[in-house]
Amino acid sequence: MPLKQGGLQHQTVTFKDGSTITELLLVHTICSVPATDDRLAYGTWELEWTVVGGTKRFEGASGTKYASGTYQVR
Repeated sequence: MPLKQGGLQHQTVTFKDGSTITELLLVHTICSVPATDDRLAYGTWELEWTVVGGTKRFEGASGTKYASGTYQVR
């Protein structure tokens, strides 16, 4: 779960061996269409994170992680 700190969201992922990757949220977009009559609410979402560091096997890590999708809500 992302943490909010100073207006920016970041998260640190810890792996079984204790290695970590820390990421900063760059883009968080949600496009939502409300439910009408017999139709479900639906929309799209996208997230883009930049890797700002890591420990152990991810020390010096950098890069970008991107995810997107669609959803429906009853």
